[in-house]
Amino acid sequence: MRFVVFLLSVVFANTITNVVAQEYPDFSFYRVDKNGETGQIEKYKRLEYAFKLPSVLTTRVENYFIGAKSGINPFDPEELDFRVHFTSPTGEKTTCYGFYYQAFKPVLRTAGLDPSKYVNEFRADTTNFPWRVRFAPNLEGTWKMDVEVIQGDKTYQLLSGMEFVCIKSDHKGYLMISSTGTDQDRWMYYSETKEPFFAVTNNISSAGACTYLPSQVNRHVQGLKELIAAGGNFTRFELAGQAALPDWPIHDNYIGKMDEMVGFDRMLEECEKNGVYFTLFRHHVEVSDLNEWDPIKWSTNPYRIAFDLKSVEEYFTNEEVLKWQRNNLRYLFARWGYSPNMAFYSYSEVDRWYSKLMADSEDGADFKDGGTMSEEEAASMLIKWIADQQQFIDSALNKHTLFVHSHATPYDRELKGKGGFFELSDVVALHSYGETKDINYKKRYDQVEKFWEKYHKPVMMEEMGPSKIAMYCCSGIEYHNSIWSTAMMGDFGTGMDWWWDGGIHDFGYYKDLKPLAQFIEGVDLRSGQFQPQKWENNELAVDGSEFARKNRLIENFALVNESKDQVVGWVHNASYYWRNLGQTNECMNHLITSTTAESKPCYFAVDKDGFPYDFNEYACIPRVYNDVYHHEAVTGFEGFTDNYSKEGAQAINYETDALSFEISGLKKSTMKLFKSNRHWYKIEFYSTVANENTQVPVSTFTQILMTSSSGKLSPIAPTMDGVHPDYSYKIVYLGYKKEEEVKP
Repeated sequence: MRFVVFLLSVVFANTITNVVAQEYPDFSFYRVDKNGETGQIEKYKRLEYAFKLPSVLTTRVENYFIGAKSGINPFDPEELDFRVHFTSPTGEKTTCYGFYYQAFKPVLRTAGLDPSKYVNEFRADTTNFPWRVRFAPNLEGTWKMDVEVIQGDKTYQLLSGMEFVCIKSDHKGYLMISSTGTDQDRWMYYSETKEPFFAVTNNISSAGACTYLPSQVNRHVQGLKELIAAGGNFTRFELAGQAALPDWPIHDNYIGKMDEMVGFDRMLEECEKNGVYFTLFRHHVEVSDLNEWDPIKWSTNPYRIAFDLKSVEEYFTNEEVLKWQRNNLRYLFARWGYSPNMAFYSYSEVDRWYSKLMADSEDGADFKDGGTMSEEEAASMLIKWIADQQQFIDSALNKHTLFVHSHATPYDRELKGKGGFFELSDVVALHSYGETKDINYKKRYDQVEKFWEKYHKPVMMEEMGPSKIAMYCCSGIEYHNSIWSTAMMGDFGTGMDWWWDGGIHDFGYYKDLKPLAQFIEGVDLRSGQFQPQKWENNELAVDGSEFARKNRLIENFALVNESKDQVVGWVHNASYYWRNLGQTNECMNHLITSTTAESKPCYFAVDKDGFPYDFNEYACIPRVYNDVYHHEAVTGFEGFTDNYSKEGAQAINYETDALSFEISGLKKSTMKLFKSNRHWYKIEFYSTVANENTQVPVSTFTQILMTSSSGKLSPIAPTMDGVHPDYSYKIVYLGYKKEEEVKP
């Protein structure tokens, strides 16, 4: 079949123009993608060609892999530089770099076998076309393609003036940010359709201690499919050293990573097929030694080993090291950076990236690494390094990728103007883990607002979740509460829970995203310039008293549009969170009351996909999971208490209390003596329970209300108990009218 496609490609090319240089008759190519008919490509879709170079070059590349002196390294552009020039219908030229490629096919056999004999590997497939180029045209019309290879002082002009036509597609384009100076800038949008983008999302990024074996890739893809089925449209992938990062474990030869990269290709294709955008991030473990269980660390860093680096500082300053880092960027952007669905490139938790640069006195107890710099000096060095990499990506690689960088620990330096990483970022990314309500609700809201006010950029809660994943084996209540609350905090989507692996996927919590995705669909948060607000009753009772715990029963998060005629929000019985489930949830009670490691309520003989949990015997063969159960604590839950905690969820007595909550910032009703006109609004409540019809308002709770003279609306809270501890709602403005006109 490939041969047929190749023939058609060559025939088509030569019928348009004399495109193949005649002096290289052994050069050939074929088209790989299926995004359009022969000679056509759909807009923003992947156009991929496979190339066979002239034998004079192919032989020398093959010699490199067998160690012959005449070999040339296909991963070093100083030795072999493969370039494809695309000319748009308007005459604009874009250069894409070709990349060396090896085909693999997954082999996974487990049925009827002892686990120690599972087959779980990528096996090399054959191809005579080991060079690829990927491109996604962004303009309809006729394009031209030229191919050249530079080897030493000789340039091989292999293809000239081959034409193809870019046609219309259903792709929505790149994710974009704006700088209007208004609340519109909180929300991203699609470049092609100009529609607002609201991220419905989780991380799918725990590469963990295992490589992208076929089982691991399958698991990632399954997690991605579950996210998509629930209405998801955004995620994060870890470009890990043990997974698809090209320059690990050998900095100048990526051939040993071709199988893992084929695995990552599959995940990217799933994103492109389903309109999912993603962040591709680098993990700080590359230059730190935090965890014994993680094979990727500074001590195994290929640059440290190859160049005998004496310190992390040299990793950020050695010119030869920097050259090969740029080569690595060139390769990974050639392979994946073409895709409009790759929204962000990222360095995650930058404070961990520069920790080994710091003197012990400047560092925390976890980082006794013997550096010499102050934190300010260390941060400045990393900022320069990241800025140089971004400049290289922007100028040399001609990519549309946005950038985002995050911190692991509090962000005070950024707020005080002593950071600089958020200046480098196109959006602000926050990480917020915790078990207490103060962290998970109040503090997350405050963080989003602080950084929006400081930087006026879209904010994302990029990582969140409990510090102790064992919680998720007992209940998904904290996941449910976190995605709904963060969705109404003014960041550009739901918060991104980290624990998809060993948590969300394993226990079916993805279903909670679907009602949220359905609820927010059609709400134009961008054009409406929606702003967040939160409310909780009894705000003055903050001393941790019994009175405070019993009476702080309702919390509300809402988004209000600029014209004050539309509100979306989430109201919640505040006592329903994980710490208060001990009396009704046996598993949670087990965690809260247990203090011994022998108590392991989340361990099972096999996982949901049929693979064993025994790490000691089988390790990563054929590990499907990240190793979360291997290293995450299952004790210490009894210590997580706060002002909200109580044994057993506190029920609201609606018969006697008829508790209400408040929405502020709406149109102010004027209370004149002989004038009965008021500003009226209708509020409709929706179920957030995934197995119910969440698209139809619960008519029992619909209310028509007028605002106060201060612009406040005070709806009566629905009955919120263990079955329905929360509701979403929509408020619409009915007009400035007499009561009998709105309440016939």
